Amino acid sequence: MGGLVFKRPARPRFYIYVLLFAVLPLVPLVTGALLADRYGCVFDESGAHPCLIAGVDRGEFVYNLGMCGWLFMATVPIAFWAVIIYEGSLFGAWLARKM
Repeated sequence: MGGLVFKRPARPRFYIYVLLFAVLPLVPLVTGALLADRYGCVFDESGAHPCLIAGVDRGEFVYNLGMCGWLFMATVPIAFWAVIIYEGSLFGAWLARKM
């Protein structure tokens, strides 16, 4: 019996991957903010400030975690255009099947 076989589209999985790619830079940013808040450190973009965590100065590390948040400015537009191109290709394939 050669009935129709419908393959599930990979759309939800694609959107999950794109969303993870877009928001992944927020993880170190939030981690740095939580560390700075927990240990009473200054957390801003003006530079590294002294931050004692377990008796060791981790100010530069906390500052670098905060700077990872700037990657968010690049990953969101990339994710947006990835979705636009993906949807455009699906629409093009749908049009080709209709004609």
